Amino acid sequence: MKHSSPSFSLFVLLMSLIVLSQLSCAPATPEQQGRQILEDAAEAMGGLATLTAIENISRQGTRQVSSIGHGRLTTQPAWVQPARPYHHVIDFTVPRDLVFNPRGDVVAMSDANKGGYRDVLGRTLVAADGTNLSASRKEWNRDISRFLVHALGQESTIEGVSETGEEQPAVNVRYLDDVLYKV
Repeated sequence: MKHSSPSFSLFVLLMSLIVLSQLSCAPATPEQQGRQILEDAAEAMGGLATLTAIENISRQGTRQVSSIGHGRLTTQPAWVQPARPYHHVIDFTVPRDLVFNPRGDVVAMSDANKGGYRDVLGRTLVAADGTNLSASRKEWNRDISRFLVHALGQESTIEGVSETGEEQPAVNVRYLDDVLYKV
């Protein structure tokens, strides 16, 4: 029996479109949801290409150093220094970071290839050891611009999303240092 009526052809076409739309509307996996959230964040910051092209970051403001959590005993009072100007530059092209005092002098420098130092009260230069330099490199990679580039790249794995009790879920990223971050 041959069905060549236009209504039957239209019915077959309509059913095919319904099935295709149902297949394409399948819910995204948690990994896909996490990737989409991070891609949206990168897009809100100018796009992944813009974040990848960042050569340096400069931050200026004030900071306040304290001894909270650094005393020998928990009964010792904490000391808090007055707020002071702060200027920090991360240069990803070298890579290195610099911290300047209010006069513009470099008071701390970490260079991934040449080492580093910090100025102690304007009197003594102390060499940075390998641990400090390794920590600096980790901090550079954790800067949000670099974090998004690496998290969306091949060296990290997006493991999914988890609820935080807030409006936005947390994206679980196994980052390039093999630490699981919930962002």
